[in-house]
Amino acid sequence: SNGTLIIHNVLPLDQGQYLCSVQNLYGEDKIVPRITWKCTAIKIIIIFMILYFSYDQRIKVSANGTLSIVSVTEKDEGEYLCVVRNKIGDDFVPFKVSVMAKPAKIEQKTEADRKVMYGGNLKVDCVASGLPDPKIQWALPDGTMINSVMKSERNVGSRSRRYVVFDNGTLFFNEVGMHEEGDYTCYAENQVGKDEMKVHVKVVADVPVIANKTNNVIRVLYGESVSLQCSAKGEPTPLILCLQVKHCAMSKDTILQKLGMGFM
Repeated sequence: SNGTLIIHNVLPLDQGQYLCSVQNLYGEDKIVPRITWKCTAIKIIIIFMILYFSYDQRIKVSANGTLSIVSVTEKDEGEYLCVVRNKIGDDFVPFKVSVMAKPAKIEQKTEADRKVMYGGNLKVDCVASGLPDPKIQWALPDGTMINSVMKSERNVGSRSRRYVVFDNGTLFFNEVGMHEEGDYTCYAENQVGKDEMKVHVKVVADVPVIANKTNNVIRVLYGESVSLQCSAKGEPTPLILCLQVKHCAMSKDTILQKLGMGFM
């Protein structure tokens, strides 16, 4: 009755210019009203929708809407969605988190036991991944630590080294002997984690066997020389001994000479 305009539950549709107009038989008047707003604060609800996430004490959402993750791992990589909402409407913004560091991991771990022939070659792969690139080292059975920088060292310690560690982590030995038998461990490590792989190497040897066994009687003239062939094979290479079986003890005047091919 006093000309006051009241709008309840104001909506965006109510925005615009309002004009108060009065008139009677003697004339009219207009005025743009002065509007006084009584604003009651509307609470804004902030919701973080975390995809692929299970409850974890490392993750906190503060009152101002900040999402904090402590000690980030590769499992925290993925999509996050921040949603704000009140009675008028809502809004959202997506986030994608990529973890720039991943712990070292040996991709394909080889079998725990490896057999290699005596005198043969040994090759064991140790391919590792991670961010940053992991450093790869091998521990030999005698405790020596080697890596790709220490290639083909020789005359180190009590025996010659015949190993190579390639840049991809593969360990290679040639001319494997009994000293190479034992436990080998590959270590892959970077700033955020480490992994290891153990391999037991068994060196396989063959028993010595004399080739071309004969019982031939060899006749030789008195005062001449005689050669008796006695060739053998085995792993490791067998020691060939030529013994005179006629007498239990050899005379000091008797000379037996062993040659490289097993001749006497």
